[in-house]
Amino acid sequence: MINPNSMAALGIEVVDVRIKQINLPAEVSEAIYNRMRAEREAVARRHRSQGQEEAEKLRATADYEVTKTLAEAERQGRILRGEGDAESAKLFADAFSQDPGFYAFIRSPACV
Repeated sequence: MINPNSMAALGIEVVDVRIKQINLPAEVSEAIYNRMRAEREAVARRHRSQGQEEAEKLRATADYEVTKTLAEAERQGRILRGEGDAESAKLFADAFSQDPGFYAFIRSPACV
């Protein structure tokens, strides 16, 4: 250490002192790096866990939407099929009511 009086006599004033490098023993450095690595791995595990949780939520939502859409499509299909069957029956009834003899002929074993 330099004597402050000597520095003043020479016109030297220390404004700032900074540490450029610290050399730690190898086992201390290794312990520090291991702790840093463990902390980063914990953060990474937490992020992966959150991502998996979000993925599960998205999959559940998508599955729900698929099920809902398929059920609605099935419902609409049954309605349309019923309407078509009703229209078909009406057309047959109208056609056969105009000519009952033809209807009897079509239904006879001779036409089959």
